[in-house]
Amino acid sequence: MRLEVFQVTDRGGKAAGKVKAHFKDAIVHRPEEIKGGRLKGLVRNAMKGGDALVFVCAAGIAVRAVAPFLKGKETDPAVVVMDDSARFAISLLSGHLGGANALTKDIARICGAKAVISTATDIHGLPCVEDIAKKFTLAIEDVKKIKIINSAVLDNRKVYVIDAIATRAALIKKSFGKSGGNYPRRAFDFRSAFPAIPLPRSVFVCVSPFTKVNIPPRFVSRTLILRPKEFVFGTGCMKGVGLKEVEAAFNAALKRSGVAARAVRNVATIDVKRRERGLNAFVRKNGFVIEYFDKDTLNAAPAPSGVSKAALAATGAAGVAECAALVSARVKKIWLKKIKVGRVTAAMAWAPFTS
Repeated sequence: MRLEVFQVTDRGGKAAGKVKAHFKDAIVHRPEEIKGGRLKGLVRNAMKGGDALVFVCAAGIAVRAVAPFLKGKETDPAVVVMDDSARFAISLLSGHLGGANALTKDIARICGAKAVISTATDIHGLPCVEDIAKKFTLAIEDVKKIKIINSAVLDNRKVYVIDAIATRAALIKKSFGKSGGNYPRRAFDFRSAFPAIPLPRSVFVCVSPFTKVNIPPRFVSRTLILRPKEFVFGTGCMKGVGLKEVEAAFNAALKRSGVAARAVRNVATIDVKRRERGLNAFVRKNGFVIEYFDKDTLNAAPAPSGVSKAALAATGAAGVAECAALVSARVKKIWLKKIKVGRVTAAMAWAPFTS
């Protein structure tokens, strides 16, 4: 976790020091660094590239500091504020998706402060859909529908969780199948398919990596889709390809494979493509991790479309897109065989959930 601490006053040094002692890699900005209007620039950079911001100051200062840089609950980092006497640690922003609630509890324990958590599900001891997504690495398709699901949990209405993968469904149920507080009935009802006759005013959470999900039309407006990151986008390209060329190949692969973009776990290719600007720009833009493999590793994998003479001549590998996808996904069966879009090749491998 990349954590930045903003110690606004000298009196906050002790509290900031305790946070730094626990989070060894944390960056602490001292008062002398913040003075003279420099807080805005520091916060801008932290909001852009950090996982969490911890302010040791009044809550109002923290609110005004981060407000200009907020983009949305799916991307905003965790923001925690603690007074300089370490009496209270407050989860200010991105409590669930960003992990601010959990971080607040950690900081409160470290500094001897009282944790202040205001999210409704936490107050009532109830599970929330963001926690499911975070724990099981599920991407939220439409963050606006989070409110629909969590409101149903709070109102004690039925929330059906639809997942055809029995192993994952069982693990989610084990972690989130119970509720607490004043709500004796469990919050979620787990199914492998949508119920024919659901309870009135019920809502749905559907876990699927595919664009075509069999959601009954009358349920669409109250269904939140979670995308398991299970697919690897394998790619090869000619020297000097641009960002738009890679994007075109990626979009074509998604369309042909029926895979949702948010279900792509990572990109895979051959190591000689490390410096391809277009490919690197694509990875940065989409926030993907990219894996590189040498020719020997790729040659040890099956090449579903056969040996590519062009790839063999250029890289020494019998195939790049398919082989890289298979090696990265650690499977032997390709989901989408190699397609060629301009100067880019693309393939998809599926690494389904196992445990």
